Amino acid sequence: MILGTASTLTPVDYHLPSKQWRAAFRWDWNEQWEQNMHRDYAKQFGYKGGLVEGDVVFEHIIDILIQFFGEPWYGEGEIEVKVLPIYEGELLTTGAVVKGRTEEERGVRLGLEVWMAKEDGKPGVIGKASCLVPRPSAPAHKVPSVKLSHDGIWTRKEPKYGPGRLPEEYTPITYDAAVVGEIMGPIDFTISEASHKKHTAFQGIYHRWFTEESPWGGPLLYPFETWCQARVHSRWKYGRINEALYAFAKWKFYKPIELGQPLSGWMRVVDKYMKRGKPYILTDSWTEDAEGNVIMHAREELVLMHEIKGMQIR
Repeated sequence: MILGTASTLTPVDYHLPSKQWRAAFRWDWNEQWEQNMHRDYAKQFGYKGGLVEGDVVFEHIIDILIQFFGEPWYGEGEIEVKVLPIYEGELLTTGAVVKGRTEEERGVRLGLEVWMAKEDGKPGVIGKASCLVPRPSAPAHKVPSVKLSHDGIWTRKEPKYGPGRLPEEYTPITYDAAVVGEIMGPIDFTISEASHKKHTAFQGIYHRWFTEESPWGGPLLYPFETWCQARVHSRWKYGRINEALYAFAKWKFYKPIELGQPLSGWMRVVDKYMKRGKPYILTDSWTEDAEGNVIMHAREELVLMHEIKGMQIR
């Protein structure tokens, strides 16, 4: 069982145990479509090669936070990061340090700086996280039930693509086509045991909560497996995720979910704007269980690369 080592006495400047990870692609992108930022297509934008998936990368930071905080992470923990270019084969060291303590009614909220650094010291991921550490006298931790609104602008009544392999065609995600307030979903999915085992082997994260049992039953799904943005984006409207670059993410985990449970994904376009001469969209996506309770919520920023082809950005 994963045991939380955080306490209400944990001091500022306490360093969590670090871990290393060799960057690799979750999928064999060489067998996927050509216009893909995980392939040499990224070189058109000044990168050295295909970019490793950022959401998979920073799951390793979440791993050390779950080990540190234990059960309170679900319902009390959140993380936000900026994802920088990471290439296949790079060795990354994951770290976190406590930088702040805030007294709350039920305990102490610890604020941390988190990072993933390359061998040359350059950052691959930088960000911050926080979680409440309950006092021993506090009531037993209770996972909250949270429901989010499905209101918004509906440009489609049903998904464009159903289950199965997505076609090679896709609709470019462009600034003018993005509709602020647009909502997409639900996209229903269930993570299979075979997929879960494949993800376990790929990440090399073999903690008991995710492979055998957890305080809620278990085994649980990994953080990445509960993330739905790319799934909803692709299935609802655009087809294969394409020509968009993951720049910033803020994830919050409201409750754990066991392997094999049916899930639904939703997404809303929150905003679109120009920054440093480049077009961006900001999205909210969230995953719900069969009762409509939110499992995790993600606010994420995407750079719309389709409209800046030929612009050297690195």
